[in-house]
Amino acid sequence: MPADTFRELKMQKSDFCRILITLALAAAILSACQSGGHGPGVPPVIRQNDGDGDGRLNQSEFPGPPQAFQRLDTNGDGYLSAGEFHAARDARDASRPPPPAAKARGGPLRYTDVHMYLHPLGLDVTMGGAARPHGPIDIYDNLSKAADILIARMDRRRIKTALIVVVPSFRGEPERSYQQMHDIVADHRGRLALMAGGAILGRMMRATKPGAVTGAVKREFQKAARELLAAGAAGFGEMMAYHLCMNPKHSFQQVVPDHPLYLSLADIAAENDVPIDIHMEAIERAAPVSPRLARVCKQNPDRLAPNIAAFERLLRHNAKARIVWQHIGWDNTGQMTPELLGRLLAAHANLYLALRVPARVAGIDGRPIPNRLVDAEYKLKADWLRLFQAFPDRFVIGSDEFVGPSGEKPRIAASFDTSWALLDQLPEALAEKIGGENARRIYRLD
Repeated sequence: MPADTFRELKMQKSDFCRILITLALAAAILSACQSGGHGPGVPPVIRQNDGDGDGRLNQSEFPGPPQAFQRLDTNGDGYLSAGEFHAARDARDASRPPPPAAKARGGPLRYTDVHMYLHPLGLDVTMGGAARPHGPIDIYDNLSKAADILIARMDRRRIKTALIVVVPSFRGEPERSYQQMHDIVADHRGRLALMAGGAILGRMMRATKPGAVTGAVKREFQKAARELLAAGAAGFGEMMAYHLCMNPKHSFQQVVPDHPLYLSLADIAAENDVPIDIHMEAIERAAPVSPRLARVCKQNPDRLAPNIAAFERLLRHNAKARIVWQHIGWDNTGQMTPELLGRLLAAHANLYLALRVPARVAGIDGRPIPNRLVDAEYKLKADWLRLFQAFPDRFVIGSDEFVGPSGEKPRIAASFDTSWALLDQLPEALAEKIGGENARRIYRLD
């Protein structure tokens, strides 16, 4: 082939490749513009409710009330795009005071956070639409990075110990999840301790109806519980009693608090002088599930089943079993009132409460979170302060935040900084008790 002809063909091939690349890029951009995409940056509300896959929500797909749809639809085209959701979020955030940063506290490392998670990716990735890393994931390495990041944050707050919880999820392999977290915590001994049983024991409890607990089932359960303690667990948790589902990737979980296996677990906890951490929505009276919760997750029941009487039976079953009710201040039923909790604390000396202050002000239904510990400006409410002062030895901090390997503060379920900023609004002696002294006694950390 003549050289000139070869060069001409080569140039034509090069031009052809450039044209293909240009067309591919244009198609990708056009597709993103038309559909809104379902990748990073797309709000979870679109990804979870976009039935026709066009990357936006029409009024029938939108899980909120019609007036909210009209308010969000700023261009009046009858659809809600990712941009409109982001604009509404930015306007909302700009109108609110920023969450307070906890003041730098001096002195030695002495505080304890009794409820934290390590996550190999972070909730912003798994549930919030943030970009996933390319290629295979080294779960152990990512969890180790997350642990180091958490400890650095603990140092700034003078937190000596954080109790790490194994996620009690339906997904994955419970034994593997437990072992991975066990090994990471062991590598950071002295700063991290493990609460175990939510994944392994919780699955056994859900699989067995209260009336179906035989002697063999109870022995198997007790054996598994004792093995967790023998492997170094500081207590049992997070044990689910009533867990509402907040999105399609979440789960509804319910085990009545007076389930025979719960009572057996209380006996083992008392025998071994360790606490039980329990996740439970406060339901003193039956009520319909909120329309928003019913829409966002089909697993949720139609009605909330009362559980306080059964919870009191668990508390009475073995007075030596210390029960720590987690997530006080994050109320999804409107029934977790200071009055209810004050009555329970007065009646049951073995009940303790772990406080959480979500950074977000609104709940799943878009309304202010009921019975929040702080107001919209993050100032501690007077009725909660009175409760803390009435029972100063019964409260601890359990931030309930997921720490991932990126080092970035999460947008989803952020609560570490706001929970620890609560101490700045307490009298110093009470802050020392709630920040560390109580937890060291309840969890036997000294």
